[in-house]
Parts: sequence; C-alpha cells; structure tokens
Amino acid sequence: MRGGKREGSGRKPGSVARIDAEARQRALAGGMMPLDYLLSIMRDETEDKRERLDAAKAAAPYCHARLTSTELSGPNGGTIEIRDVTDQDRARALAAFIAKTKTKTKAKG
Repeated sequence: MRGGKREGSGRKPGSVARIDAEARQRALAGGMMPLDYLLSIMRDETEDKRERLDAAKAAAPYCHARLTSTELSGPNGGTIEIRDVTDQDRARALAAFIAKTKTKTKAKG
C-alpha cells in the first residue's frame, strides 16, 4: 500500500519548530549570532568602509523587507477612473452597505 494517510506516519506536529528552537538555543549558547556579528562590523567605525558596506548588504535582508513594485490598473487592464467623491456619494455608498448588511443578517437569523 502506497500513498495516502497512514496512522503514525509523517512528521509529528511541532517537530520542525522544536528543531529550529533547539538550533537557535545552541547558536545563542555558542556566542554571537551571525546577524549580530554582521551588525557589529557594520557599526564599528574602526573597520574598513568596504567591510562595513559588505556587512550592511549581507544584514539588510534580515532587517528590512524587500520592496516590490505594483502596477495598478482598472477593469480588464484599462485605466483607473479618478474622480472627486462628494458627501452625497459617500451617503449613497453607506446606505447601500447598511442595506446589504441588514439583508445578510436577516438571512442568517
């Protein structure tokens, strides 16, 4: 019999998290973590500027999220309609939302 769910098979719940936590504890017990080391080089003004720059580049992905560009478009990839919204438009949208919410609430209850 191959494939499918079998009792007692597979990775036990929490095993990966436990292994990861154990590895972190061992690394902490052994001294400075790699990111801490890179940051210490980056902050050490007595270090060569190239070394500091290399350390900053290596540490950056662990400290800052990488930004990505996003293209915005309207329906079917067309242009986006931009217009001023009046108080009357807001009131209509709010009334429609309230009516829709009441309908859903009545259907459930």
